Amino acid sequence: MARRPFVCMSEFRAAVASAMTEHPQSDHGPFDLRLNLLGRIPDPAGLPTLPRVERSLSPVVDLVLDTLIDTYDAPTAERVMSVFHMIDWTPKVVDGRLAQLVLRLTQPSHLNDIPVINRLICTDPEIVTDSMIGYLVHHQLLHRLFRADSHNDKFLDLDRRWPGAAEARAAFADIHERWDTRPESYPAPPPPPLTPRELANKKRLRELRARRKAEREERKQLAHRDGTAPR
Repeated sequence: MARRPFVCMSEFRAAVASAMTEHPQSDHGPFDLRLNLLGRIPDPAGLPTLPRVERSLSPVVDLVLDTLIDTYDAPTAERVMSVFHMIDWTPKVVDGRLAQLVLRLTQPSHLNDIPVINRLICTDPEIVTDSMIGYLVHHQLLHRLFRADSHNDKFLDLDRRWPGAAEARAAFADIHERWDTRPESYPAPPPPPLTPRELANKKRLRELRARRKAEREERKQLAHRDGTAPR
């Protein structure tokens, strides 16, 4: 039976707080969504490539949004909704992960972790459904929320609440055994020219990263100085 909509934010908060504390510990171990491309296929060149399809992530984002509203408390939902408009494909097919968090400039002086989906699975929806991609986005959003505590029991319990989570994991687990997943098998699409605003944001991003690096170095030097100074 479908759950009725929450009538207020306080009800939303209470429902998710209760679910997160009352759910028993997960009975399955952690899993990995990285593409394991080596050592399991004798001849990956003999596998077919995934068809290339121009595909918007808007239906996926809508699906994830509906799941968030049905499952999580309002503060949690609000924390992840702010990055929804920036969820995107990687510019080209990449080796490694099906999805990951990358730092993007979301405000003039603020960096944020944005889920990015490997363009490898920008393919026929009958092969990789919106729900399967939604699961990847959902999983990455949980990484944003849990940070260092990722893949703990609460993380895994929330992760498996995605409708069809087990099916999505199973389909992605052997994708490299059914399809050629090597980046060199997929020509990179030409990048669109950057707008003046994008160029300005790119410059700010470089400056912010340099500032963060300098601050980290300064903190290390201070910690070293404090640790070695005579007491």
